[in-house]
Amino acid sequence: MRRAFVVVLLGLVFVPLAHAEARRTSVVISPSVLSASVGSLQIDASLVKPAPLGLQVVSLGGALVGWLAPERPRASVRVAWRGMLAGRPLPDGGYRVRLVSRGKRVAEAGFKVDRTAPRLSSLRVDNDGAPFASDWRLLTTVTPNGDGLRDRAVIRFTLSEPATVVFEALTATRATKPVFAERLDLPAGPGSIAWAPPPDLGPRTYVTRLILIDGAGNRSLVGRGRAGGTGLRGPVVRIQGVDAAFGRISYAPGETATLRVATDADALAVQLFRVGDETVETRSDNTLNGVAVRPPTTVDWQGRGDAPGKITVNLSGLANGLYFAQLTATDGRIGYAPFVVRPARLGINRVAVVLPTTTWQAYNFYDADGNGWGDTWYAGGPRRTIQLDRPFLRRGVPPFFRRYDLPFLHWLSANGQRADILTDDELETATAAELAAAYDLV
Repeated sequence: MRRAFVVVLLGLVFVPLAHAEARRTSVVISPSVLSASVGSLQIDASLVKPAPLGLQVVSLGGALVGWLAPERPRASVRVAWRGMLAGRPLPDGGYRVRLVSRGKRVAEAGFKVDRTAPRLSSLRVDNDGAPFASDWRLLTTVTPNGDGLRDRAVIRFTLSEPATVVFEALTATRATKPVFAERLDLPAGPGSIAWAPPPDLGPRTYVTRLILIDGAGNRSLVGRGRAGGTGLRGPVVRIQGVDAAFGRISYAPGETATLRVATDADALAVQLFRVGDETVETRSDNTLNGVAVRPPTTVDWQGRGDAPGKITVNLSGLANGLYFAQLTATDGRIGYAPFVVRPARLGINRVAVVLPTTTWQAYNFYDADGNGWGDTWYAGGPRRTIQLDRPFLRRGVPPFFRRYDLPFLHWLSANGQRADILTDDELETATAAELAAAYDLV
C-alpha cells in the first residue's frame, strides 16, 4: 500500500508546471469583435501564481502575428488593445490571443477584427417599369393614387454582407426631415426596399437615406445631408401631382399663352380665375382662390403621361390683374399656375402695384433638376442662379403668397382702389423716366 501511495504522490509532484498552470489559467477577451464602433478590446490573462507570462496574437492556423505583452514574471496581465501591431492596424480576419509561459502555450481565446462597413453597389431606383421622361438611375417618378401605375418606388442594390438597413425618405429644404422610415435585416447579395407613399403626401421630390449596420456595429451611410454635400448620393423619389407653369409670368392683353404640364392624369379640367375680388377665405399655403373668368375646359391627356406636355391658353378679354389656371385631374389632384396680364400701357392708373414675381422664384423650392433639393440658394449649396419658369412647390402656389401678397390684393379690392398690377419683369424693363412719368406711386 505504501508503494502505491508513493507512486501517486510522485505522479502529482512531477507534473510539469506549464501543464498544471494550463488547467488553471485563462484568457478572456471582451468584446470578441474589434470594429470601428468598439475602438478597443480588453484582454485579461491570469495564472494561479506568478510565473513568466506573455501574450501573443496568432493566426487561426497558429502562426505568430505579433506580441501584445512580452514574457515576464507575473500572475496576471490586462491589456486595452486597439488592434495595432508594430504601429500598423491588424487586417480584418479571425485571430487568437495566446497566453505563453516559459515559451509554451497554456491558454488561448479567439477574436475577430472587422473594421469594414457594409457597402452597397448597383444602386438604382425605379417605379416598377413606367419611367417618366426625366427619370434616370437615381431618380424615379411616382403618383400614388392607387391606379396601379407608378404607385411605389423600389430601391434596388447589392449588399456586400448581411446588415441591418435603415431606410428613410426625407423632405429636403436647408435641412432634412423624415417622412418615412423602415428598419430591415437583409442578407448579403441583391436586395430591394419598396416605398409606397400615402396619397396625401405632398407632391415634390424626396431624398432617401440608407444607413447600413453590420453585426460588428460598423456603419455606412448612403445619402447626403445637405445640398451640395459630399458622400454617396442616395436615390430621389419625385411624387408628381399636376405640375404646371406658364412659359412667362407676364402677358400682354389678348396674347396666347403656353402652359406646360407634367402629370399622368387621363384628363384635366382647366379653368382661369382672377385673384383679389374673391370672398372665399384661403386657409392653406397650397390653395389658391379667385373669381372664375371662364368656364372649365376639359383637356384629354391620355397618352401624354410619360413626359411634359403643353396646353395653349387664349388670354383675350382678360383685363390687367393677377390670374391663375387651375388644373384638376380626374383623380382629384389639383395644380395651379399663376400669371399676370399686364396693362396695355404703363400709367393707365397713377398707382402701380408690383408683385414680387422674381422673389417668388427665389424662394421657390421646386426641384426641377431632380437632385432632391430645391433649385434655390435658400436650400444651401453652390447654386447661384434660378430658373424663372418653374412650377411652384405646394401645388403651384407662390411662396408666402397667402401671408404677404394676398391680403394686400384683398385690401385693394375691398376699398375700391385702382392700380396697375405689374411684375418684376415690367419694373426691370421700364426706365426710371418712364416709371416716373407714368406713376405717382409705385
